[in-house]
Amino acid sequence: MNLVKNPSQELKIDEVTEKEKTQKRRSSSRKLSVFSKTFITVLLVHAAIMVILGLAVQQPAVLILAGVEAAVAGLTVFGLRWPPIIGSLLGLAMLYIFTAATGFPIHHLTHPKDAFGYGVLPAFSFLMYMVMTGLFWCAAMLIVMGLATVIHNYFFSRWQSFPWFRTVLTGLICIWVGAVVVGALVQPDKPIGTLAPGTVSLNVGSFSQTSISLVKGQSLTLVDSGAYHHNLSMGQWVSGAPLVQNQPGAPTLTNKDVNGSGVTVVLGPFTTAGTFYLMCSLHHNMQLKIIVT
Repeated sequence: MNLVKNPSQELKIDEVTEKEKTQKRRSSSRKLSVFSKTFITVLLVHAAIMVILGLAVQQPAVLILAGVEAAVAGLTVFGLRWPPIIGSLLGLAMLYIFTAATGFPIHHLTHPKDAFGYGVLPAFSFLMYMVMTGLFWCAAMLIVMGLATVIHNYFFSRWQSFPWFRTVLTGLICIWVGAVVVGALVQPDKPIGTLAPGTVSLNVGSFSQTSISLVKGQSLTLVDSGAYHHNLSMGQWVSGAPLVQNQPGAPTLTNKDVNGSGVTVVLGPFTTAGTFYLMCSLHHNMQLKIIVT
């Protein structure tokens, strides 16, 4: 019996073995864990909401962000281990934008039934409230699930069974459902009654009137009609941007924050006849024309 091995046969065996190992690695890398599946689902839901919101407010940047999220989801589906960390960073960025860069999301969360002001059907405000709670929930979930997915992919990929995960996920979903129920139970603030002469109310994104006439020596009273956040200054919106102006003869008012139902600001008295302008820098084209005679 010939016990001498043929070198060419050994080489072929080694090649077959290496191919099998490569195929096993590829197949195992493409097998998605429960963390990856949940991460992808949350990411796509968040992207879908962002697309709807971007189209509604006509903001291309929101649509671009949704496209990035869809791309991250696609990379994760193909088995790459690192893309979920990008999802975590996107979720963190969204929470920062929602809480620090703009006041509209917080405004909708704190006004489930009257975010669009009085006279607007509360259902529209509540629908936006549901959208905002969904975006906040998804952003928080992206942070958690992105980190959990990356940690699992790199350190615990051999473990695929997590009996407790379904219970935890159900609890997290219940948190969002609970927030929606709370919003449904909250009643809108009561509108301010008849305004006194020389008084203008601050609605969600506009003054209650576009102009007001005063006589010399009279002051202008501003009343926040529903805990709506405003930043008031003497000036105008010019070419889509707020412009603070030093208007001769007008009282001085710069960056006055108003945020509380019934909060009153008295401006004046106006001692010089003329036309003056008051604006809110937080709401596009929100300005009041003041005519003093």
